[in-house]
Amino acid sequence: MGIKYSEEEVLSVRVSDRPGSLGRVTRKLAENKSNIEYVYGTIEKGASDALVIVSVSNLKKAAQLLK
Repeated sequence: MGIKYSEEEVLSVRVSDRPGSLGRVTRKLAENKSNIEYVYGTIEKGASDALVIVSVSNLKKAAQLLK
C-alpha cells in the first residue's frame, strides 16, 4: 500500500484516571533530565486507570524512574 511507518521503543505507563496523574509522571521525568519527545494515551470506559505511551530521550533511565 506504500504507507510509511517507523517503529520505536517507548514506555507504556498506567496512570490513575484522576486530575494530575499524568503531571506527576511527566514532572518526575523532567526533574531527572529525561526529555519527553511525545505522549499519547487512552482509557477504556469504566476503567480506573489510563494507558499512556511516552517516548523519551533515555528509555532505560525513564523506565527505572517510573517503576
